[in-house]
Amino acid sequence: MRIAFTIIYDGLHHLQHNDFAQFMVENFDHWIVIEGLSRAGGSTAWCKNIGLPVRSKDGTHEFMVDLCEKHSSVHYYSPGIAWTSKDKQVNEAIMIAKLLTNECYLWQVDCDEQWSAESLKQAEIELSNSGSNVGAFQFNHYICQDGLGRQLVGKGTWGDNFNTRLWLWKGEKFLTHEPPVIEGQKQIIHLSQRYEHYSYYFEKDILFKTAYYGYRSLHKNWSKLRSYTGTLPQPATLLLGKENRHVPKHSFIDQLTLKP
Repeated sequence: MRIAFTIIYDGLHHLQHNDFAQFMVENFDHWIVIEGLSRAGGSTAWCKNIGLPVRSKDGTHEFMVDLCEKHSSVHYYSPGIAWTSKDKQVNEAIMIAKLLTNECYLWQVDCDEQWSAESLKQAEIELSNSGSNVGAFQFNHYICQDGLGRQLVGKGTWGDNFNTRLWLWKGEKFLTHEPPVIEGQKQIIHLSQRYEHYSYYFEKDILFKTAYYGYRSLHKNWSKLRSYTGTLPQPATLLLGKENRHVPKHSFIDQLTLKP
């Protein structure tokens, strides 16, 4: 069995982008979606508490309610109150998963992350043959198109480092959401598949991250990148800002090049 979970807030544009929601319905036995604003707490206590409504106001809630009515494999929970942490959100997903099965391939699929059906299948095979119960993947980290029409992406330790996204799950709960760690987690295996990550692609997300993550110059820098015509690569601080303490070393911005 293959189960995915997603936590979401004001993410209608991602649900509709490249038919993301339809892909999730078609390629997972069950899709668990946990909605709502999360306060700063737990493993993401470094985020900012900002004065936003506790429930999505962009149509996300209505979209998901409608999707649930059409597909019994979609499990949507929106309590209408603020979550105390993202750790609480992912463990709510675990509680729902336990009602469905006690063992499965468990995927964390953020709403701004997109996969191919073949990559899901091959990743599960690789992880099953690895002897571990947890796998991580690299990704194409989309930012925006610059003034020359180049698709900019993050690279290095911030841009396309490995993210844990798949577990051979047997009922364990999450110890943390950031990074994603379950009870009894073994050594993380680096799997060969890649996914598409659109976390810095839409202006709406940039505005949210500017406030929620405290990246003060993020929106200004992102807007400048859209007219940038200079050389590449460039340091990631060109987007994230020199004052940002979360920018890791050896991270940069470059042009996306896809293998033939």
